[in-house]
Amino acid sequence: MHRILLTLLILFNGWVLQAQNHLLHYSWRLSALGYDMVECRKDKERDSCLALFNANMDSVLQLPGSFAHSFDSVKNIMIVNAPDKSFRIITWGFRHPNDSFSFYGVLQYADETKEYVWLSDSSASLKNQPATYYAELGPDNWYGAIYYQIRQVKYKKEHYYLLLGWNGTNNQTDQKVLDVLSWNDQGEIVFGLPLFNLENKLAYQNRVIWEYKNGANMALKVTSKNLIIFEHIVPQDPRAIGVYTLYLPDGTYDFFKFKRGIWYKKEMLYDHYKNPGY
Repeated sequence: MHRILLTLLILFNGWVLQAQNHLLHYSWRLSALGYDMVECRKDKERDSCLALFNANMDSVLQLPGSFAHSFDSVKNIMIVNAPDKSFRIITWGFRHPNDSFSFYGVLQYADETKEYVWLSDSSASLKNQPATYYAELGPDNWYGAIYYQIRQVKYKKEHYYLLLGWNGTNNQTDQKVLDVLSWNDQGEIVFGLPLFNLENKLAYQNRVIWEYKNGANMALKVTSKNLIIFEHIVPQDPRAIGVYTLYLPDGTYDFFKFKRGIWYKKEMLYDHYKNPGY
């Protein structure tokens, strides 16, 4: 009996070691391909690296234990982990020769019996326009972004995740995106929920998109369970409303305050919260 247990233990350890070696192998490949996606001078080579990068990412996520792998050596991806550790989202971007961007993402569950889900970027066709603010989207028409913060929200029967991300639209403007992730009754991924009241007497928005001059740095972050802070952006010329290439932060901060299940937009953060530590 002891010999059987010892044999099984040796086989299991060998299997774990083999899986870890495969994960490291793919990480090195992804690291090299990710570098070449950015640094290669020829467009065809960069396109080829992107295709190989995505194929290798698909392969590595199929390996047992891949959810626990950190991919620390892969510098061109961003990983946000759900606070309840039930899933994570991996995102990355690709810059085209015309300086526009495409975004790629994968939602991977901690429960490896659940299949990971690829996210297909539709931000170039959806654009920053009113219809997009109110749209309920899925993995096949995701408003692409590189996510850098995630926050879990529970209120009564509602349970969802706030997602904060960056979208580099082109060589003229960038965007910050505040989106919502949830699951419907069929267990399908849904992006966007009507939770944001912008005090404009319109229906609540499913997401919020800020667009501003390329290269500017607009702050957007969740600082507590009931406060989302963002820099106020305005056109450099009052006559340029809607010309986002002229929008810049003006040094003041606005915020969303959570109240009875809705996020209400408020202006002038420091007039409401004199203590900047909030």
